[in-house]
Amino acid sequence: MKLKPLIAIICLTLRSALSSGMALWALVAIFLVVTVLPFLMHGVDAVSRMHLAVLYPPVMAFAVMVCGALWLSSGAIAREISGRQLQSVAVKPVHSATVWLGKWLGLNLVVVLWAATAVVGLLFSTAVLRHTVRADAAETRRIDSSVLAARQAILPTPDEGLIDDAEVLRQRMILQGKIAPDSGLERALGEIMLARNTVWPGGVIRWDFDLNAKARQLMVEQPVSLRFRFSCSPMERRPVSGTWRVSGETDAPSALSAVVAVSNLVDGIHALELPLDFQPEAHLVVSFRNIPSVTNAAVANPAVFFDSLRPVELLVRRGGFAGNLLRGFLALVCFVACINALGLAMGSMFSFPVAAFAASSIIFAVALASGVSGENEPPEHGADEPPAKILQITRPVSAAVRHATAGIRANLPFAALADGAYYPWGQVADAALVLLAVLPLLLWLVSSVILAGKELAL
Repeated sequence: MKLKPLIAIICLTLRSALSSGMALWALVAIFLVVTVLPFLMHGVDAVSRMHLAVLYPPVMAFAVMVCGALWLSSGAIAREISGRQLQSVAVKPVHSATVWLGKWLGLNLVVVLWAATAVVGLLFSTAVLRHTVRADAAETRRIDSSVLAARQAILPTPDEGLIDDAEVLRQRMILQGKIAPDSGLERALGEIMLARNTVWPGGVIRWDFDLNAKARQLMVEQPVSLRFRFSCSPMERRPVSGTWRVSGETDAPSALSAVVAVSNLVDGIHALELPLDFQPEAHLVVSFRNIPSVTNAAVANPAVFFDSLRPVELLVRRGGFAGNLLRGFLALVCFVACINALGLAMGSMFSFPVAAFAASSIIFAVALASGVSGENEPPEHGADEPPAKILQITRPVSAAVRHATAGIRANLPFAALADGAYYPWGQVADAALVLLAVLPLLLWLVSSVILAGKELAL
């Protein structure tokens, strides 16, 4: 592949895209979204307002980037094919693969410009909002530690015997006639996790953490906080009080530990800071004792149901909000670059309107399949009627699409940015590998064959 024609096509594509109304309108829309929308967010307090200001603007900016990329990429080749202009784009002979690659790289430079605008604008708006929002010193510390931060979450050590226990429970439920013989593992897992993450009044629940050397070093150098998620029965909507204890394997007096009392907590997500002099061991035990507070000992605590997937987390600061935001938008650039490749591939096959519709339909199908799930709803005993024919077709297809794209969708950074969770370089590398290398390469090869077949290059 010759470098000079490739550079020429990149420059021509970039100039054509920037001179088009769509690229400029998308740039203006992204700028307004990240600089104006954060100040229109409202929450119950300063922390929730900042959380919303960090969550919704990146989502909307990404939506604008996707729409702009679909429009530009779908027409980049399709319009030149219909207008018979592609033959004179660069010096000849130019291979069809060079034409496609040059246009893809040129469009990706536009995406980088959009992402840079979003990052700079959001950093500016969050910095201004932090200094103008009405918050006391405690709320400002919570904003800096829980939203405008990058904290790594350390989860409890998984139970190796969970699947075996779930299989035993599933067989028992089948014998009792509660579920169909060919289903029920997800339900059995859910019941076991619910039982293991429930603490009754006066009871104690514990989780084990195995820390590697790097995690221990981070916990020594940076402040550590404990985040937990719980709910109560709808019949027992009362505040919860108790005592958290973070210690080593034993509760001996010589063991370094942290004990924090909490009171009057309601359902939801909570976080508490551990003492600064806390020194972690290689194995930690985190426990919660469900006992009434001293000031309200006459009122019994309700039963507490901790979240089955992420009941407790140890959070350690790994950096600031700016670096986290940059890594997140680098991943989003990878997503939009893959959309550019999809749009170019569709434009190589169809006319502009059909190409835009086909690319949009594929993206919509992936998004719809990721949001529709029936695999966690096993049929109950007695419900042995076969599903409708349309469901017999759509369920396997949506499940296949959902599983095929699960790894891709897992790299979306929106939840991490809003929660102040550390978005690692490893996830950026995963997104780049799949969305900048594997998928575009396949689309490039298919498009090159189609373009060569149409004799667009000499």
